Amino acid sequence: MKMDTLYIVLAILMSAFILYQESRFRVTDDDQAVVVQFGEVSGEAKTDAGVYFKIPFLQEARSYPKHPLLYKNTREIPLGDKDVVTLTIRVAWTIEDPVTFYGRVPVFDDNAREFLDSKIREAERKTIAAAQRDDTVLAPDGKAGGGWQCNPEILREIQERVRADLLEFGIRLTEAGAAVSR
Repeated sequence: MKMDTLYIVLAILMSAFILYQESRFRVTDDDQAVVVQFGEVSGEAKTDAGVYFKIPFLQEARSYPKHPLLYKNTREIPLGDKDVVTLTIRVAWTIEDPVTFYGRVPVFDDNAREFLDSKIREAERKTIAAAQRDDTVLAPDGKAGGGWQCNPEILREIQERVRADLLEFGIRLTEAGAAVSR
């Protein structure tokens, strides 16, 4: 009889320990998290470091970085004189609103990069297509080698288009730059 009681107590303690482990999650200084239940965000984002609790087995904690993330893309752009230049865009971005971000981009890894790529390409395409002449896209850099640089006005317009698009997805564009080579 005593052994049966011991096994029952051990089973209860093990179950309590497993439930405790499944119900807590940690948010570090570098992270932020949302709690998801049945594909929907439950509650507000957890942005402060600490230990938080969720309903075990029903809820899941999704963690996102707070620090800026870097996106870099290189693509070739044909010019009117049948010349081709290579435009490299670099963008630093952060997830400003994790609840909105999860609602619009639920899978972080590849989906976030593909999403960002599509928004930047769309802004590039709209901006460059609106340019009347090749020299509005590229400007001489004034160096002796006759190199080229991205026209600052074109870069600013691409940044503004991307910045406006990303805000509705909970993403803030923190920095952008471009380099051009022939």
